[in-house]
Amino acid sequence: MFIAAVVSSLVIRKSEAKQEMAACVDKLELSTHAYDVLTDLRLCGQLCDAILKVDNRAFSVHRAVMYICSPYFRTLFTNKLTTVDQKEFVIPSVSGEMMQAIIDFAYTKKTQITSKNVKQLLPVADRLHVYELAKQCCDFLSENLNTDGCMETYRFAKKHYFTDLKEACYFFIMRNVRKISLSSEAFADLSIDEICEILSSNDLNVKSEEVVFSALIRWIDHAPEIRKCHIYRLLKTVRLGFLNTRYFAENVRSHPYVADNPFCQPLVHEALKFLCSLDLDDFKVIDLESHLAKPRTPHEVVFMVGGCRNGSMTNDVKSYDSRAEKWIDSRYLDKDLHAYHALVAMGTKIYVIGGYDGFHYINGVRSFDLVTKEWDVVAPMHKNRCYVSAVHLGDHIYAMGGFDGRDRLGSAEFYLPSRNQWTMIAPMHHRRSDAKATTLNEKIYIFGGFNGDTCLNSGEYYTPSTDQWTLIEHMRMRRTGFGVAMMDGYIYCMGGLGGISRLCCGERYNPATNTWHAIPDMFYMRSHFGFEVIDDMLFAFGGFDGISSIAGVEYFDVKTQEWYDTSDLPRSLEAFGTCVVKDIPNVRDYTYQPKPVEKSEKQNDMCLT
Repeated sequence: MFIAAVVSSLVIRKSEAKQEMAACVDKLELSTHAYDVLTDLRLCGQLCDAILKVDNRAFSVHRAVMYICSPYFRTLFTNKLTTVDQKEFVIPSVSGEMMQAIIDFAYTKKTQITSKNVKQLLPVADRLHVYELAKQCCDFLSENLNTDGCMETYRFAKKHYFTDLKEACYFFIMRNVRKISLSSEAFADLSIDEICEILSSNDLNVKSEEVVFSALIRWIDHAPEIRKCHIYRLLKTVRLGFLNTRYFAENVRSHPYVADNPFCQPLVHEALKFLCSLDLDDFKVIDLESHLAKPRTPHEVVFMVGGCRNGSMTNDVKSYDSRAEKWIDSRYLDKDLHAYHALVAMGTKIYVIGGYDGFHYINGVRSFDLVTKEWDVVAPMHKNRCYVSAVHLGDHIYAMGGFDGRDRLGSAEFYLPSRNQWTMIAPMHHRRSDAKATTLNEKIYIFGGFNGDTCLNSGEYYTPSTDQWTLIEHMRMRRTGFGVAMMDGYIYCMGGLGGISRLCCGERYNPATNTWHAIPDMFYMRSHFGFEVIDDMLFAFGGFDGISSIAGVEYFDVKTQEWYDTSDLPRSLEAFGTCVVKDIPNVRDYTYQPKPVEKSEKQNDMCLT
């Protein structure tokens, strides 16, 4: 009878909505217009056939609306204990404010979610099976995580079994553990089991194990007399084999919590022996199968696609695990040979743009989905572009300059994945092939390159909102085939070809002052190499030294202003594409994985009293 009454009312008030309304009710859905009409009826107290009683308050509602909103109300209104003429229903343990929010959502599909009410509203929405609202609450908490409150939200999610929210909090903690351990009061209040779970996780995002040791010491310092007995269990969460020997001797072995605990001494002696053996042999490779040096999973991975070695082209796909300092050969090879192309990451997809296949200068673009592990051909560019520069900004991928087999190009275009379409934009001030580009402050910066006659030292930036290129101060050196990376608001340019010889020198651009400053030279002279930011370090991979392809890899520490050697490429390579992808869901498919241990012995937490 109620449905008939509602439909009759709608005929009177809006006759054209009758058929739509009837169809929607059959599918347990209502149109926006129907919800508006029902909301008016509820506010006027018309045709309401149920009263929900909570916390000394009563709410008149339409059963059909609440029935559509939630399985809880479907069961409440239709179970065998409900009499035909029953009108009042008591909802236990729900405040009037929360019930009002639930009813508002049932009638309008929206309610005001704030940081003040979300943790009261979410459990109620979940208990009353208003799943769409519960998801909105979880999304609100996930999108507003911060280092001060994430630990509390994590505990809240665990307590109420909100799996997706718990996972979001977990990975936020993993990514920001250093800041959280320094600023979050909730971190100091963790139980021994909780802090061991966090610090022992392979997903912990720390550049150095010093961060882990410092965090556990801060936790103990919060209540030293009670907590220092847990030092042995906590010390095992640190991957001691990755510590600097001097730091280990001066900060770990000699720390009073460690030195005064006899259970720690065998572990300390084992770790010291492990570290000293590495120091005594410069060519000794760290044993990643040791329990002292099990690498954690990186949160950002470098991918390398294609390239050539002394003229021989490859379709290899490799990934670099910065925690294990190892290159991983991927089984997911590109179908085509590419060199002198650009590689751009967007979400969990990698785009191979333009390049040269040994015969043709390419306008084609391919994408690789890191999750599905599938290659796909997308729309081609308007121009053939070898030696192309490409970047990702917002929802677009931009391709600039290059060589089409006849001319050096000054044109540029952007790709919108949602439409699978390329669109031309304003041309650059200079024709550039083999230039390098990056993004900063919603602008695209491009530098250097070759115009067909000479290597360039000019630079310019593109503003998408105005479709305009603006010239900037020239680089100190002419460069083509060099490396560009943005870090901490500065743009770094390294190596390349200066016209006659390959370069090892570099410089840094400050957009705020429009000035360039020299930075220390690399160990290798190199052009057509990979240059990326990993863990706030500038990494240079492979390239061409003027005689042959090289495999050398080095990184620049901005704090110390020094370059350091690290693991070489598996083989010499140049003219490949590189990009960094962060937070890949299946990251373990592209990183080093130690051999599974057949048997593991659990060691109890030894506590001295």
